[in-house]
Amino acid sequence: MQAARRRTGTDLPLPAAGSVAGELVRWLRDRDLDVALTTLAAYRTVVHRYLIPHLGDHQLHTLDRHQIHDMYRHLLHHGNRTGGSLSAAMVRHIHRVLMKALKDLDIERPRVRQPRADKAEGGRKGVWTADQCARFLAHTINDRLYAAWALVVVCGLRRGELAGLKWPKIDLKGGAIHVHWQRSSASGVIAGGVVEKEPKGSSRRTIAIGPALVEILNLHRARQESEKAHAGWHYQDDGYVFCNGDGTPYHPRTFTERFRTLTAQTDLPEIALHDGRPHHPRHRPPNRHQPGKHHPQPRNLTFRRSGESSYSRRTVRTTRFAPSSSIPPHGRWRVGPARTAPSI
Repeated sequence: MQAARRRTGTDLPLPAAGSVAGELVRWLRDRDLDVALTTLAAYRTVVHRYLIPHLGDHQLHTLDRHQIHDMYRHLLHHGNRTGGSLSAAMVRHIHRVLMKALKDLDIERPRVRQPRADKAEGGRKGVWTADQCARFLAHTINDRLYAAWALVVVCGLRRGELAGLKWPKIDLKGGAIHVHWQRSSASGVIAGGVVEKEPKGSSRRTIAIGPALVEILNLHRARQESEKAHAGWHYQDDGYVFCNGDGTPYHPRTFTERFRTLTAQTDLPEIALHDGRPHHPRHRPPNRHQPGKHHPQPRNLTFRRSGESSYSRRTVRTTRFAPSSSIPPHGRWRVGPARTAPSI
């Protein structure tokens, strides 16, 4: 009984055969064969957090669209962990997972409506201006993860890319970062809840960095070497750029949670971590054509603006203007003693 309950990935009572709960658990086991671990983790979250608690007791063959719509309405008004409303975007995601599961189980439920998109949510939360980015970096200059925040602002690295970044993939002399590996959350499907893999498609890239970032990374590495010497044989040296004091890598959510905390301390608008790159509508290329479908921005111009690196222009992808200007002048060449960051 306990072994079977562990296979369901939940402490809920074992689902009855033919029930929505039982069929969804079986569907998750089948999808374990052909989807990425991170995708499977997302499916499991939706199934065990939302679908089984609200629809699990129904028999699958009697489940109708009205019961599904009732669940959507409940989630929109009382679906989050505190009993408040769940975003329309999240309920639409739940709808997509449910429809995918029903299709795979050869169940047709026509005319199931998904909640309308809430325009007030506006998709992403927004972006910061260059001045706001400079304020954030000035406030976090003594934070243990200051080098990570500089990479977020200048290079737009995602949390999984920060968590998986290793020193052999950083060319400090040539001025480039090779983003070829990441650590992603996969709770419930793998020990430790994290899977390491290559980024998808064009996310695998090389980014040019300028002298300001090189100096920050050098100082970060020197601090890490000091921690390694202090820890001695207890240090787990796997080459991670951002890690705990004993060398163990951070969970990706560490960056998200720490970024949210520091943003609140700085009294800046809350944004997603990946939207940390500065946005300034007045930045325009000096050529007379606006970059776009018919007049793409010249590669050499793009390269010069991104960090003034001497790295090969044939292999480097960069952003449209020099975000390194957002690094405060007093923070470009020195980093103070690190504050303690959470260890997870």
